[in-house]
Amino acid sequence: RGVQGHALGVKTCHPAASTPRRMALDLPLLLDLCKALDAEKGMDSNPIVDRVEAVGDDVEVSVKVDALVHYLRRVHLMCYYRAEEYNDVGDMIRKGAASLVRPKLDGVATEEGKESEWERSLISRIKRRIALALENKGMCEAAGAGGMTAQQAGGS
Repeated sequence: RGVQGHALGVKTCHPAASTPRRMALDLPLLLDLCKALDAEKGMDSNPIVDRVEAVGDDVEVSVKVDALVHYLRRVHLMCYYRAEEYNDVGDMIRKGAASLVRPKLDGVATEEGKESEWERSLISRIKRRIALALENKGMCEAAGAGGMTAQQAGGS
């Protein structure tokens, strides 16, 4: 279905993003992504991630997801639902990602049990970005310890 327009200029992502199934799957991905991007930038602690992990079941999954999506936008200039990063806030606004939100599901039929192509693509791109961030962090750490990557240090 793609992105839907709104009279206020707010755009909504794929309806699957608002299903309980998708949000439950997004939460651990979001936590991993936030931690990986933070580590890539040398950030040792993240009070938002710590708080989301600490509250457990006392807070709805949708609230946790929204907090982490907002954190990624504000701190890392990343739109989770597009799996895209931006150079600056202006770039994010121009490309329409600054106001991208999950849609309300009032009366919208979603195929709760099936994973859509949008979901498969999102998961794949997010996992690739997490792997890249961890790889970049490893290279930075290796460079700081003599300028060799982990592969070079291992002799391969």
